[in-house]
Amino acid sequence: MQAISVKINQIIIKESPYLIQHGQNSDNLENSITKLGIIAPLIIQKKSDRYMLIDGFLRINIAKKLKLNEVPCVSVDITTEPTTLALLRFENHRGYFLQSSVNRVRAIQFLLDLGLVKEPIIARFFSLLDLEPNPIFFEQAMRIIQLPESVLKFCHMKLFSFKQLDQLTRYPETILHALVSIQDQLSISASVFLELAEHINDLCKIECQDPSHFFAIPEVILILQSHHMPQEKTRLLRNIIKQKRFPILTKTNAQLESIKKQLRLPKGIHLSWDSTLENKAIDLSMRITDTKQWQMIQNELANPKLTTTISTLLGIL
Repeated sequence: MQAISVKINQIIIKESPYLIQHGQNSDNLENSITKLGIIAPLIIQKKSDRYMLIDGFLRINIAKKLKLNEVPCVSVDITTEPTTLALLRFENHRGYFLQSSVNRVRAIQFLLDLGLVKEPIIARFFSLLDLEPNPIFFEQAMRIIQLPESVLKFCHMKLFSFKQLDQLTRYPETILHALVSIQDQLSISASVFLELAEHINDLCKIECQDPSHFFAIPEVILILQSHHMPQEKTRLLRNIIKQKRFPILTKTNAQLESIKKQLRLPKGIHLSWDSTLENKAIDLSMRITDTKQWQMIQNELANPKLTTTISTLLGIL
């Protein structure tokens, strides 16, 4: 197909449905166009008395920056199927779409905006997105794309999976917005973000409170305003949530820890239990490095106080 020269002001750019907005490094391309001009023609399609830009958005923006008046283009027939044109864009931007599950969702939304429907998207494009041709993923994508943009950007950065993104759609936007707004103060992975969202949501339901109420709790404000490192702030915040969501569990574990501390077990003896209190069992383990230590451990195991304490712990469990 022969290239033609088209005036830039005759080309529809920003309003083109084929525009995919994402940061691209244009330095090398700009240097090349400055020295050699545009080698690969832009792809356009006749639209009334103008042309719709299909491919070449970065090139045309560089051309405008360099104050060029015309650019080389190849005009595709107006009868060309949208699927064919979409495939062309996918070939050039597949790397971007595969960067994260969020970008895969954006790709599906891009195809819908072009006028494609569910069945051809699943059949023709899901394999290009490394997705199984399963309608479930399409339905998940429709839910995920409704998440706030700030949340989607965060999830892209943290590489949330499709499943994790879909889980987020269950929680109020108030909670998601709030967690994203404090991300710089905490150490939050995808799994921790989901844990916090779930527990805060459950806590607010139990207390019949608006989700925003949690972030106004004095203890929470104190943690976020403290000078602790992000990892420590995250730990403290998770503890606060645990204490408020499981008050009996937290109180019982604290009681067990207090009793264990009174034992003053020698180095080498480790005593623990299931902190969820679902299993009535005490785990007693030993690590022996020399005969002297073994003798001390034997003496401790024969101590009636240990027997009494373990009986007390089992009674609480």
